[in-house]
Amino acid sequence: MKNKRKKYTEYNKKDLIQIRKIYKSFKQCNTYIKEFDENERMLNTPIVISETLVAYLYGYKRNTGCPGDLTNKHGLIVEVKTALVTKRKDLSSFSPSAKFSDLCYAELDLDNDTLTVWELGLSSNDIEKIKVSQVDTVKDQKNGRRRPRFSIRKTIIESDNLEPDYIFNIKNLKIIGGKLCKNKS
Repeated sequence: MKNKRKKYTEYNKKDLIQIRKIYKSFKQCNTYIKEFDENERMLNTPIVISETLVAYLYGYKRNTGCPGDLTNKHGLIVEVKTALVTKRKDLSSFSPSAKFSDLCYAELDLDNDTLTVWELGLSSNDIEKIKVSQVDTVKDQKNGRRRPRFSIRKTIIESDNLEPDYIFNIKNLKIIGGKLCKNKS
């Protein structure tokens, strides 16, 4: 899907300093929640953290005020899904009307202060074929105006044994691993 409304934000290394501050506050807030009630669910990752870091790593633009999360170098819409690494479990949901050309998945590890990212090369049409229950596919649930949910890690990454593109240390603002780490300093 081409992004027709062009409201973008591009990021550079200076912006990452502010993201690191936001990340530290987010991490501390989750620590307070767990100290108060260890059974309480942690907060979802703020999109300003995940989308900004993914946009920076791939050299994409973050969409503001227009459809989709990011726009890639070819003007195509990229969807970003992020999970906290707590028990290596994720459950991503998709809007019934979501249209995108590429899907990125990121895992935020609060213990190691890292964001691990995969660009999956799957469009909204591709994921419509994924089974989300014994009888339904993503498309079936979208057609029923429901938000389909499934584990990207289990269904795509583990089943295809995919290596991450980037492992980014948020505290040090450095790429520390992944198959594309040699392409970016």
